[in-house]
Amino acid sequence: MTARLALLLILAGCARSVGDAPAPLLYNRALAAYQKEDWRSAEETAASAAARGDQTVTGHCDFLLGNVAFRRCELAERQASTPEAEPFAFDVAIRACDRAREAWERAAMGRDDWPAARRNVERALSKRDDLTRKKAEAERRRNRPPRPKPKPKPEPGAGEDRPEPDSPPREEPAFEELARDEVLRLIEKLQRKEEEKRAVRTERRRAESFGVERDW
Repeated sequence: MTARLALLLILAGCARSVGDAPAPLLYNRALAAYQKEDWRSAEETAASAAARGDQTVTGHCDFLLGNVAFRRCELAERQASTPEAEPFAFDVAIRACDRAREAWERAAMGRDDWPAARRNVERALSKRDDLTRKKAEAERRRNRPPRPKPKPKPEPGAGEDRPEPDSPPREEPAFEELARDEVLRLIEKLQRKEEEKRAVRTERRRAESFGVERDW
């Protein structure tokens, strides 16, 4: 199938709802959304196509779902690697990595031999190990006791009596830390906003052919 034919199929089906669209058309829509980096639309449409039970596209849908989940994993990893992020922010990336591995495994099992899907499963396993290691390192850094500050040298006349201040020392305001679930929800909300920005920047890209098959 040529890229032009795939585009014509997508345009012809724009007026049709997802509920009655055939699986190949839904897959083309999902592939177009993926190429525009609209991860949410690609994920939802590919899942709808896979649910049709059409074996001609089910494997492709699973492969694409794995690609989307891995992109989410990479984005969450970058956010968790910032200095201000908490160690458990890596949990978002780890969950996305697990979803990618599961989707690629389904795709690989749907064929007698699919090297690209098998390689992606191996990459997901390697990425999960890397994320687990990074999370452990972040936890060690957070739990490491701070270095003691050097004592300042006494100034001349430091031992002399000094008058007490007229007003009591100012108390610093206390801040309440967010709960773990709230932080994770905030991270995922920021991730969705980043995906929407990417989709707007690349919305003019054209869909490629139905049969495109890449690692990602």
